[in-house]
Amino acid sequence: MKSKIETPFVVVNIDDVGMCHVANQAYLELRRLGAVDSGSVMVPCPSFLEIAEAGVLEPELNLGIHLTLTSEKRHYRWRPLTNATPASGLTDKNGFMWQSVSDCGVMHTRMLSKRRCALKSRPSSLRA
Repeated sequence: MKSKIETPFVVVNIDDVGMCHVANQAYLELRRLGAVDSGSVMVPCPSFLEIAEAGVLEPELNLGIHLTLTSEKRHYRWRPLTNATPASGLTDKNGFMWQSVSDCGVMHTRMLSKRRCALKSRPSSLRA
């Protein structure tokens, strides 16, 4: 029996929806025009509630969650949704999410090294 050959396709997803009003408006326009398929929403960001409301009013917007562990802009930062303590490793000294993945990774690697005896091996990577 011959196997059925499926037609390949591309899903166009817009990243960082919810970061700001303009990102939300761009996503809404592109989605309504049919130019994109989905959007990934950054929940801790300032314009999350705006896009969440749009998603409730228009379920066909096809919005998903963007796992947000960093806040890389110099003057435009956000904090975790929970009241994270410095011991959690989720924030920098000012209480904002880490500015880069490498900063976040360095902190988590330090935390893991304290528990290295329990791991009995060095992790090969840090994944989210």
